[in-house]
Formats: sequence, C-alpha cells, structure tokens
Amino acid sequence: MLASIGSVGDAYDNAMAESFVDSFKTELISDRVWRSKAQLELAIVEWVGWYNEARLHSALGDIPPVEHEQAHAEAMALGEAGGGSGRDSRYALAPAATAVPSPTVRN
Repeated sequence: MLASIGSVGDAYDNAMAESFVDSFKTELISDRVWRSKAQLELAIVEWVGWYNEARLHSALGDIPPVEHEQAHAEAMALGEAGGGSGRDSRYALAPAATAVPSPTVRN
C-alpha cells in the first residue's frame, strides 16, 4: 500500500478524484437500470467524452475544457510567432497564493 500524496488530514488530498466520481455517479449511474454490460460501457464512454470535451467548466470561464485548450494553444502559437509571452489573459487561471513570511519571534 502506498501513502497518500497529501499530508495527513489534508482535505484537498483527493478532492479532484472525489469530485469526478461524485459527478459520474450522480449524472450517469444513480437511478438507472442497464440492460447489458455493453450498454453500460457505451454510456460510460459517451459520458467521459462529454465530460472531457463539452461540459462547461466554471474555473475556465464557463467554457468547455477542449475550447480552453484550443484557445491556449492558439495563444501560445501567436506568442511564439510574435515574440510575446504567449499568454492570453482571457484563459489564464488565477495565480497561486503566495506564501506569507511568518513573523519574527523575539525573546
């Protein structure tokens, strides 16, 4: 058994995976009866395709992930050709929080 990636008690340890599984169960599996394993397999493939390519993602400005990736690739290509940074602020995610230095302790 391997240890978890995050620290002990870290609420964000598996948050993405848990969110995906919860969406999968809620949107596809619950309250449905599948007539065959093949029918279920096809439904799963179609749902994963929709999830990866067509669903609107709030962290991306309510655009599908595939559209975000295409816009990013185009922005990078324009940036490289034009000598710019290749970054398009419309598709940038919020910057990570910066660490705040702890106060100095005096005796």
